[in-house]
Amino acid sequence: MATGVLGTASTIVWSGATGLLTNYLDAEHSGYAPTVIPSSNMATVGGKTFAHGSQYDPGTLSVTIRWDGSVAIPALGATGSMLMTDSAGEKIQFENAILQDQGFSIPMEDYIQRTLTFKLSGNVTYPT
Repeated sequence: MATGVLGTASTIVWSGATGLLTNYLDAEHSGYAPTVIPSSNMATVGGKTFAHGSQYDPGTLSVTIRWDGSVAIPALGATGSMLMTDSAGEKIQFENAILQDQGFSIPMEDYIQRTLTFKLSGNVTYPT
C-alpha cells in the first residue's frame, strides 16, 4: 500500500476573503522559479550560459472551490496573505497572494465550482 500525506483535511486560508477557500476541492501550485540571468557574451562559444540570481518567483496557485454563494468572490486584484496547512500539519505561508484570474463550471445537477488563480509574491516561509 502506498503511503504519503493525503490532501483530505488540508486547509487554505487567504486573508483577502475570510471563508472563501473553506470548501476547496483541489489546489495546484506552479512551482518556484529562480531568477535566471543570461551571462553569455561575445566570447561565449556553443551553448548560451546563465547565472542563478538571488531572487525567485513564488509562482501561482490555482484553487478550485465548491461555491455556494455564501462568500462573495472578491474583484480581481484583491490581495492578502495565504497560509496552507496539509493534513500532516506542515505549513507554508505566502506573504502576498493576488487574485489574478477566476473561472467557473456550472454542471447539471451538481455543485457550481469556481477556479481562482492567485499570483504569489514576496517571501515564502514555513512556519512551525
